[in-house]
Amino acid sequence: MSFKNEVGNRLKKLRLKAGLTQVELAKKSGLSVNFIGEVERGQRGISIKNLKKILLVISLSMDVEWNKFRDKFFEDLLDID
Repeated sequence: MSFKNEVGNRLKKLRLKAGLTQVELAKKSGLSVNFIGEVERGQRGISIKNLKKILLVISLSMDVEWNKFRDKFFEDLLDID
């Protein structure tokens, strides 16, 4: 699986776990619905700036402390112990 696909799959799982639609996530993050969908499908890469926007919205929706949420996302993505 490509890195873009891995990031997209993880973002989609987190978005769904947070109970957000792509439309809601787009509105709250200031990004387009098309962009969110393309990233989730692994059709488009994402900058750190836009990844942070998305992760902040998801962490707030899940009522999770930002630093722990961010660190866990990257640990899981990179398989860091």
